[in-house]
Amino acid sequence: MTIRLRHIEALQAVQKAGSITGAAELLNVSQPAVSKLLRHAEDQLGLRLFERVKGKLVPTREAKLLEVEIDRTFAGLERISSIAANLRRGREGHVSVACLPSLGFGFMTDQVAQFHRLHPGVSFDLRTHHTREILELVATNSLDLAIAHEPVLPPGMRKVPIGTSRLVHLSTVPLAPGEAAEITLDRIDVDTLIGVDPDTSIGMTLSEAFAAAGIRYAPRNLIQTYYLALPLVRYGTGSAIVDEHTAQAWAVPDVAVRAIVPEITLPITALHHENYPLSHSAHLFLDHLTGQPTRRTRSARR
Repeated sequence: MTIRLRHIEALQAVQKAGSITGAAELLNVSQPAVSKLLRHAEDQLGLRLFERVKGKLVPTREAKLLEVEIDRTFAGLERISSIAANLRRGREGHVSVACLPSLGFGFMTDQVAQFHRLHPGVSFDLRTHHTREILELVATNSLDLAIAHEPVLPPGMRKVPIGTSRLVHLSTVPLAPGEAAEITLDRIDVDTLIGVDPDTSIGMTLSEAFAAAGIRYAPRNLIQTYYLALPLVRYGTGSAIVDEHTAQAWAVPDVAVRAIVPEITLPITALHHENYPLSHSAHLFLDHLTGQPTRRTRSARR
């Protein structure tokens, strides 16, 4: 015995309309089609569901007992339609995101907060990892999106430009009255500079920038997590170069922030696996990050 959704639709329509003709109009099908569905439903259930009384189809006692479950089924279908509509509008859904620690404090928390105000029904799983771990998570489809600088990508990954992050210099030397909050590389004491791991985006970028300025970049103290730089600077270990988002997120009065000139920037990109389609909520968040619709979202709105 198998009762199909189409049988249930026919039963409910006949109950509402009281006739085959009215049910056919409700379902937008022919009268013979409704009659066939009704007969097949009765055959499958082994029950007589309707009796004709004075030219009108009246539900049998058995059909009345089934009516509660039929109504419950349609309430579930309406709930599915409502959830689907909310997912399309970004009112429900879930997005898992990993980002670099330097982008987690300030940049990503601000972006998630802005998005959440527009789409409060979308929940987030936000975590921080270093570049190597991020690429592994993307490769294994363990998250929806990853936000990083511009790593060398293995095959199968797609990157979407989001913006840039400017590099700044941190030190305990206060700004003099009228001094512009800027510094050139030749004014930075490389011997006391708290450097960044050469394998990171900032480390490679700084090595190239110092080399172009004719300065040997070989700091004695290295960090990999950028927000460690600020307490090290604050407690007298030396000066440091970090991205502007880290500097803004961990700003304290006794550490001066100077923008490096000429400007040195790092690209910020979103990463995801090409072979695993993003959820609608993830596409909406990517739209928010880039400031423009992604290809899938644009086509879905047509």
